[in-house]
Amino acid sequence: MVKKIIVCVFVVLFANLFFACSSKKHTGPKDESLNLVSLDHDWTQITENESFPWEEMDGFFQNPYHPYGFDRHPTPRENSLDSIVYISVLDGGDGIVDLKLGQDYGSSFGLYNSYICDPNTLDTIVKIGYFSGKFTYTYNFTASVAENDSMKIALCRESRVGLQKVQELQIHPYKWKDVYDFYVYILGDKTDTSARHQLLSSTNFWEYYNHAFKQVAIKHGKILGEHAHHDKGYVHVIVEGARERGCIVNDDIDKAFLEMIIGLWKSSIIQIGYPTKRIWPLKIDTDNNNIIKLCGDPVSAQDPTLNTVKLELEPTFALDPKCPATIAKASVFWNDSGYWKLKYEDNRPEEIATGNNVNPNCVVFADADLGVYAGFDELGLTDPRWANGTISIIILPWNDDLTANVALHELGHAMGLYDLGEYGLSVLDQSLKVFYDEENLMHGTNASHGYKLRKRGIIIQSDNPNETRREYQWDCLHSVEGTCIRSPRY
Repeated sequence: MVKKIIVCVFVVLFANLFFACSSKKHTGPKDESLNLVSLDHDWTQITENESFPWEEMDGFFQNPYHPYGFDRHPTPRENSLDSIVYISVLDGGDGIVDLKLGQDYGSSFGLYNSYICDPNTLDTIVKIGYFSGKFTYTYNFTASVAENDSMKIALCRESRVGLQKVQELQIHPYKWKDVYDFYVYILGDKTDTSARHQLLSSTNFWEYYNHAFKQVAIKHGKILGEHAHHDKGYVHVIVEGARERGCIVNDDIDKAFLEMIIGLWKSSIIQIGYPTKRIWPLKIDTDNNNIIKLCGDPVSAQDPTLNTVKLELEPTFALDPKCPATIAKASVFWNDSGYWKLKYEDNRPEEIATGNNVNPNCVVFADADLGVYAGFDELGLTDPRWANGTISIIILPWNDDLTANVALHELGHAMGLYDLGEYGLSVLDQSLKVFYDEENLMHGTNASHGYKLRKRGIIIQSDNPNETRREYQWDCLHSVEGTCIRSPRY
């Protein structure tokens, strides 16, 4: 079973998490356009050409010069809903599609006249002609139908067994939609010109975004934001599971969350460029000689290697007024007898960490070394439910060349889309999971997922194995009623 590494459920964050032990006045993020730069960087690109070995049958196929969306089931069955092909285009604009003909040449149906016809009456729209052998016919069209409606054509053929409809094509026009504004808050070095610190402040990424969402006639709106540059050069992240009422400490992500919430931006992205240090809030065990213990039941604390990992005492982010102005630096080691041992840098004798020498309101245990983002197991996180569904906040740590693809996936959540069902394959053929470029953007099992968005209803992820719910991604992104699992974002 493939481990799920991209999810849309954020850890539970209580309101007092953001406000406890904080004396800083928050004013919210700056309402300023982000200064976009061009990066000399090529990350892993989304494959856009369809390489799936389609069934050997006549029908509509994607033309490489059609710039918008195309949705064809990989194993269409004639006279079924799966056989319908969908194509998107700008309202009133031009489109192009290929028809592959003579795929079954040599059979009893191999000699026939082909037509583009009306799918209901079978009346001829364009006569392609009589031929033998395999042939590709390119059809250019202009979309001219009412909003939220579709223009329907079909491939028909006349053979010795009579006139029959082979496959239907539904053409869906959309008006450009550019109301998706994003606020980017980068915990990184604004002087560093690498993608790690500039990905979401680069023209490269937002061109990448426009390319992926052009298949549904969507381009980004305003890109606002700032670099939250600071001198320490790393980000503190509380270890997952280490939050406990009464001993919560704000970390850098908490503070960024608070900035986004106060700013009331519908869709915010916190990009983490700096390396991280995991931290553990502390508490005093009054029933055991006041020794210092870790808060909560952190996952990392269950790791036996933690016993030999060097930790450090570091000041918290909002010091208690009673805390000393200078915090004594000390290395922290786990003792097999069940307590923490302090080794000071000023050659003082080693001692057990207790409430007598450690004030949990003033210090935390932190990794001695810098590392990658280690606060959670996931590559990206989106909480679309904050403030009753009006705000969506993305946490985007740096994961090398995967980061841009993960960012697009998470932005899909911010725009209202759900993760797909088990293996992200929905109603599509199970073998699709091995074909990179046919994977949907909202697959949750592969960080190198493809870029597809689909018109046909696809099964979304659910904790209930007996529940089947479908989302219609093209229409959902255009706020068509009844097509989204959750309420449309815009």
